[in-house]
Amino acid sequence: MDFIPSQYNFYFEHNGKNFLYNTLSTALVELDKKTYACLKNNNLDMLKSEYVNPLREMHYLSEKNKDESEEFFYFYDSVRYARSSSVFSITLIPSYNCNLACPYCMQGQEKSSAKMDDASLKAVLIFMEDYLQNHKNVTKLIICLFGGEPMLNKSLLYEFCDKSNEIAVKYNCEPFFQMTSNMTLLDEQMLQYMKKYQIHTQVSIDGTPSQHDAKRIYKGGKGTYDLIVKNLEKLYDNGLRDLITIRLNIDSSNIEDAESIMRAFTKYSDDVYFGFIDSFKGANDNFGNCITKEEYPLYVTEKFKKCYKKFGFPTPKLFGKKAPCSMNSEGKFFIDNNLDVYKCEMALKRRDVCVGHISIDGKFVPNSGYFNQMTFSPIRNERCRKCILLPMCGGGCPAKAYIENGMKDGNLHLYNCLFTEDQLLVYLKSFVDNGE
Repeated sequence: MDFIPSQYNFYFEHNGKNFLYNTLSTALVELDKKTYACLKNNNLDMLKSEYVNPLREMHYLSEKNKDESEEFFYFYDSVRYARSSSVFSITLIPSYNCNLACPYCMQGQEKSSAKMDDASLKAVLIFMEDYLQNHKNVTKLIICLFGGEPMLNKSLLYEFCDKSNEIAVKYNCEPFFQMTSNMTLLDEQMLQYMKKYQIHTQVSIDGTPSQHDAKRIYKGGKGTYDLIVKNLEKLYDNGLRDLITIRLNIDSSNIEDAESIMRAFTKYSDDVYFGFIDSFKGANDNFGNCITKEEYPLYVTEKFKKCYKKFGFPTPKLFGKKAPCSMNSEGKFFIDNNLDVYKCEMALKRRDVCVGHISIDGKFVPNSGYFNQMTFSPIRNERCRKCILLPMCGGGCPAKAYIENGMKDGNLHLYNCLFTEDQLLVYLKSFVDNGE
């Protein structure tokens, strides 16, 4: 036979049945005992001939002498260089300042009060027009408002939204507005802008009222739960429920209250999900309540999945094929108040991984870091090339690896494993048990 079992076949037995998952094709199948043994033991001469083509189509069989990793790398590169090229995404950070002092903030506790001025905003808008003039294939313009707390600079946000919408119309692009906010500064004018531009906004909650008020705090220590809920009520009353995403921040102090926390916010959004608070060396590593990687699969597959189903929210995908992130995708820029450019929100404020600058006349001037990050690929790592989990990990998060290792040289060609085979097994068994 001219075929061999795929290097991405993952075999497992569960409840007396035999299953095969392929991490490259993401196909999952139950097999009879004989077929399962033939594939697992590479004894294909015993395989029924009528099974060969279906097994090939689902990638369970691969051509001899074929490097299957090349197929994944083709997918990886096509996403970042081709499929993403029709989207132009600008995340504006008008200031790193924030009116709160959450102990787990990934940007640390030291916040600069400096903010973007009118001349800098004009430079960003010129850059946007210049980009669209030179990229005729762009059909979607994504405008993201980030910080710090973006609502500390409302007048600038209003102008940016107005001008960005004009640019989208001028270049025949579909505009899509997003914002990440702590939702403590909502006023009538901001609410009207959210309506006008349909600004999809993510708001975070840190647990029950007492748990939230111990973490999501003003600099003087006062909690914010009641105010945020009051503002969510305003958004709901104004028919903006479908624009709101609520992230429920989970750590070891509130994990057991996950269901009651979610129940309290089902009214305010069609999209409520659990997010684990993560640690970032040099920023929030003193926050000691983070869930470990080993604990993560159990909570996601069991406790959280039941909550999503109970309250009718979409269940996040547990596994699949990993596409590149914003760090090495075309057309995605994070621009701060200094006109410094980054490729990833985790990299913000880390000047060693800044990828360039927007000049005052609106030109993007990349540095060597831009090309370093845009060419990141697990293809460079021999361990990744041989790993069965490569298609669902993609080399992991290089920014996270950079931070965890305390790197300062600006080279983000680092790799960290997002999954283990044991974690994949937990996910797959849960998937099978729930009949999905």
